[in-house]
Amino acid sequence: MANLPLLQVPYRDKPAGSDGLLSIPWQQFFTLLKRVVDPLGVEKTFELANNQAAAVDIEGLAFNSDTTKQSLIEYFVQRITTGVGAVELTESGVLHSVWQVTSATWSISQGDFYPEDAGITFTITAAGKVKYTTTNVTGTPSISKISYRVRSMAG
Repeated sequence: MANLPLLQVPYRDKPAGSDGLLSIPWQQFFTLLKRVVDPLGVEKTFELANNQAAAVDIEGLAFNSDTTKQSLIEYFVQRITTGVGAVELTESGVLHSVWQVTSATWSISQGDFYPEDAGITFTITAAGKVKYTTTNVTGTPSISKISYRVRSMAG
């Protein structure tokens, strides 16, 4: 967050100008606040398929190397079944993706997961699309999803 001015709430300024619109100090405050908060990312979810042998896209989880050079993807996977052979697999971790300029490819690494391995593997294409595969779990599917939040840097 280098080069950002100090985030100070303009309490002494009126929130609205004479035209009824947000006053300039409050516009500047909210603009700066947005710049500070945006990199924290927004939580998203995606339904996972059981026994997904061929890597498929996690919709909405892709990076453009023109605007992003590095990202941290915090994730939480739940694979829960009911009935005969029911299982509950949960995994929480961090994926780190980096654009490699010389080879014009993305690389991705998976940090330690907790509390267990939920049977999911992540890859990333040269075009920046994050993909997954899953193992087969027994029982009747109840919950099978990934929740994630992306923080990125333009570099």
